[in-house]
Amino acid sequence: MSDHKNDYRVKEIFWVKKIPNSAYWGIHTARAPDNFLLLLHSFVLKRAFFAVKWACAQANYDLGFLEPSLGPAIIKACEEGHDGKWDDSIVIPFFRVVLELP
Repeated sequence: MSDHKNDYRVKEIFWVKKIPNSAYWGIHTARAPDNFLLLLHSFVLKRAFFAVKWACAQANYDLGFLEPSLGPAIIKACEEGHDGKWDDSIVIPFFRVVLELP
């Protein structure tokens, strides 16, 4: 994925996160595994996510709400995501366990 020479660092109060320059995501996605105790890296949910995005993009393009140069690019990205190209860039929080103390 990354050769670490091209990583950049995001400094926060308590830690530093490395983000590959080649990543299509940023600090929020990098922090998601720390913020959510259980993450679902489900093949089925990721495919469904891109299927819904594809359907929305296709409908908006067909109705003329997306620019002619933008619509096909979004649709192509959704197709690539559905084929698994963006699996390492998608983090789906399944649920978050919250502990409340009295």
